[in-house]
Amino acid sequence: MIKRLLNSIKDFFSFSQREMNGFVIMLLVMVLAIVATIIYDQMSVRHSIIEPRESQMLDSLLQVINENTAIESHVPLSDNAETPTNELFAFNPNLASEDDFIKLGLKPYLAERILKYRSKGGKFKIKADLKKIYGFPEFLYVKLESYIDLPEIKTLETKTTYSKTKIENNGQLPKLKYEYKKQDLNLADSVAFEKVYGIGFKLALRIIKFREKLGGFVAMAQLKEIWGLDSTVIQEIEKKFLIAENFQPIKINANTDDFQLLKSHPYIGYQRAKLILAFRKQHGTYHSIDQLKQIQTISAEEIEKMKPYLEF
Repeated sequence: MIKRLLNSIKDFFSFSQREMNGFVIMLLVMVLAIVATIIYDQMSVRHSIIEPRESQMLDSLLQVINENTAIESHVPLSDNAETPTNELFAFNPNLASEDDFIKLGLKPYLAERILKYRSKGGKFKIKADLKKIYGFPEFLYVKLESYIDLPEIKTLETKTTYSKTKIENNGQLPKLKYEYKKQDLNLADSVAFEKVYGIGFKLALRIIKFREKLGGFVAMAQLKEIWGLDSTVIQEIEKKFLIAENFQPIKINANTDDFQLLKSHPYIGYQRAKLILAFRKQHGTYHSIDQLKQIQTISAEEIEKMKPYLEF
C-alpha cells in the first residue's frame, strides 16, 4: 500500500529516483519532528509549542532540502518562491560581473563558478555554452537566452570588405554571417565530443571505444547502439559531426583472420564467429558476402550490418 502511494506521488510530481529519495527523507524528518513535539508536550507542561530555535532549525532544514531538489530538477521551488530572474538585461557572460549575474537571478555560488571558469581561460562562444556551467538551471537559461549577447551557433568569420559593404548598406556595417563547420565523426577526439551538450568524459570515451571496436562509423544510425546516448544527444551530434563520403572502415578478412579477431567485432561476436569459421572449413574460401546467407542461423539483417566490415 505504502509502495503504491509512493509510486503515485513520484509519477504525479515527475520526481527522479534521487528526488523521490529526498522527498521520503524530508517526510520522515517532518514526521519525527511532529512526534517528538507531541512527546515533549506531554512530558512538560511548560513547553506547549516548539521552541523558536527548534522551529528555525526545522525551517532551515526544509529550505535546504527544497533548494537542493529545485537545483537538481532545474525548476523553481514554488509559486511563492523568490523569482529566479530579478532583472532582465542584455549581457555577455564573458564580460558580466558577479553583481550582474546575481541581478539576473543567479545564485552567488553559480556566479562565482562562472568567474572561476573565466579566470582559467574559459570562454563562452555561443549562448548554449552557458549551460555547460555545472548546476546551471535549465529554466533560468530559457529565461535569459534572448538576453545573452552571443551567437546561436559557432562561427567561422567571413572576410568582409567593409568599405564596400558600407556603401551597399547605406553606411551601416552588415552583421557577419556565421556557419558551423562539422567535424569528422571518425576522427574526433574525446574533447570534441565533450563539447556536445549532454556528453561528459565517460560518455565521450564510450563513443570512441565503440568506434574502435567497429573499425569506424559508416552511418549515424550506429550511434543508437551506444548505451547512454539518447535521441536528443544523437541529434546534437548529427548537427556537429559528419561521416566523410570516401570513408572506408577497418575490415576483417573472412578468409584469413582468426577466431579471436572475428569474435571481437560487435556485429559478429562469439557464436557467429564460430559459424563463419565452421562454414569456411567445410566449404573453403569465401568469395562474397552472399555466401554467408547460406548459414541459416545468421539473419539477413545481421549480414547487412557486417557487410561494410568484411572483406574476402
